[in-house]
Amino acid sequence: MNVSLFRTTSRVLLASGLLLLLAACGGSQGFTSTSTVSGQLEIGSVVNGTFTSGTLAVSPSTIAPGGTASVTAVLEYSNGTADSTATTVNFSSNCVLNKEATITASVTTNASGEAVATYTAGTGCTGVDTIQATVQTSGATLIAVGSVTISSSAPAVVDAVVPGASSPPRYVAPGTPVRVGFIVRSPAGVPEVGRPVALRVLGGPQTLLGAALVHSGVGGEAVARLTVPATGGSFRVLARLVGRSGPGVGTVSEAFHPSAPTHGALLAVVPTVLNLGAPGGRASETLLVVGTGRDGLPLADGTQIALGSSRGALPADCVLRDGRCSVLWQESASALGAGGYGTVEVSARTTGRHGPVTAHTAFAVAHGRARIRLVGSQSAPGGTRELVSVTAAGGGLLPAGTRLEFRALGGRLEGSPVVVVPNALATPGSCRLGADPERGCYLVRIDGHDPRLEVLSEAPGGILTERTTGGAPNPRP
Repeated sequence: MNVSLFRTTSRVLLASGLLLLLAACGGSQGFTSTSTVSGQLEIGSVVNGTFTSGTLAVSPSTIAPGGTASVTAVLEYSNGTADSTATTVNFSSNCVLNKEATITASVTTNASGEAVATYTAGTGCTGVDTIQATVQTSGATLIAVGSVTISSSAPAVVDAVVPGASSPPRYVAPGTPVRVGFIVRSPAGVPEVGRPVALRVLGGPQTLLGAALVHSGVGGEAVARLTVPATGGSFRVLARLVGRSGPGVGTVSEAFHPSAPTHGALLAVVPTVLNLGAPGGRASETLLVVGTGRDGLPLADGTQIALGSSRGALPADCVLRDGRCSVLWQESASALGAGGYGTVEVSARTTGRHGPVTAHTAFAVAHGRARIRLVGSQSAPGGTRELVSVTAAGGGLLPAGTRLEFRALGGRLEGSPVVVVPNALATPGSCRLGADPERGCYLVRIDGHDPRLEVLSEAPGGILTERTTGGAPNPRP
C-alpha cells in the first residue's frame, strides 16, 4: 500500500487506559488500546484513503494456525501529512508474548510513514489475538492496536511457498515472472483439491497478477503468477479461500521488492580499512559485499559477484541476497606473523550484460600498532562531541608528524577530519584536561548522535586504523 502524503483523515481517538483487549490465547497479558498524541503526530492505519488513529490494518483478518498476516502501521500528522522520517515501530501481541505466534519485532517506517510487520500464528494460538504497535517519540509513547482471528475450524489457505526456495526472493529484477504457491488444507491438515482461491496484490497494482482467481490442484497447491514491476515499494500476494459468503481464511506471501538494474550499479566492500593479524595467529576478517543501484535499491537476489585479492585467500565468488553477501578473507600461511604493513586489495564485480562493475577496499595487516579509545561523549545541538585518545599500541605517543584522519561511521564530521601529531612534550595522559594533542587527546565534533569513530594513521610503514564504539576499541563490524 503506497500512502500519499495528504489524505482524508478520520480521527478515532480511543480513551486512554479504558479499553482492554485480550486475546483468547493471551492469558493474563493484555494491551491497553490508546492513541497517545505527541504534538500532532499520530499512529494508525489508512483504509480507502482514510486515516484512522489508534488502529492497525491487518490483512487477512482471519488466518489458520501456521498462516501469515500483514500488519501495517502508519505515522501521520493531524494535518494529514505522512511522517517521512525513518522511525522505529515496535510490534507485539498476546500470543507472541506467550510464544504461540511470531511477529516482526521492529520495523523502520518508509518515506510514506508506513511500517509493515509479518505475523505468523503458531499451532497453540486460537481465537482473537490482539496486536499492538508502539512508537517512542519526543518522550511520549504512540500506540495503535489491531486484531487477527486464528481459526482452526474451517479449510484455509496457508503455507505461502516458492518451488525450490524456502521463501520468495526479497529483491527481484523488474519484469521477472514469479510463481508463488499457496497450500489449501482442511482443519485436519489434509491438502484439498479443487478449492477456489482469490488472489490480490498488497502494495501494488492488481495487473501484476496473471489471474485473480485460481483453483487448488494436486497437493492442494494454488499458484499465483505475477510479474515484478520496474518501480514501487514492497508488495505481497494475499490469498484467501472463497466460500459461500465470499473470501475467507487466508494468508499472505513474503514481501517482494523490485531490484536495481546492474547497469550503473554500485558495489562496496566493507570494512574499508581495518587492522588485522596477531603474532603467531591466523589473520582473518569477514568482508561484506553490498550491491546497489544508483537509486539505492539492492541488486537482484542471485546476482553473482566475482572476488579477487592481491594477498591472502578469498572464495572465488558469492551470491547476493538482499543486496549483500559475506565472505571470509584469510591471511596466507606464508605471511603469518610477518612484520611491517601489507595492503590487501579486494575487488568485486558484477558480470551482467552491461559489463563488470568493480569496487575495491584495502586494509593493513598489522599487529595493533595504533589504538583509539573513546574517553568521553557530550551531547551537542544536532550531534555529539567525542573526546578520543589516540596512542601507539603500547600506550606511548605516535611519532611526531604522523597524519591522523578521523571518520564518523554513523554521522558526519564537522570541520577538518585531518590532524598531524605534534612533537611529544608530555607523556600520554587520561585526557582529564580535555583536548590536548601533545598527550594524544583529540576533540571530534560529529553531526549526528552515533558516536562511532574510525581513525586512520598514515605512518612511515603504511596505513593502519582502529575503531571505537562506546569506548570499546576496534570492534569487528
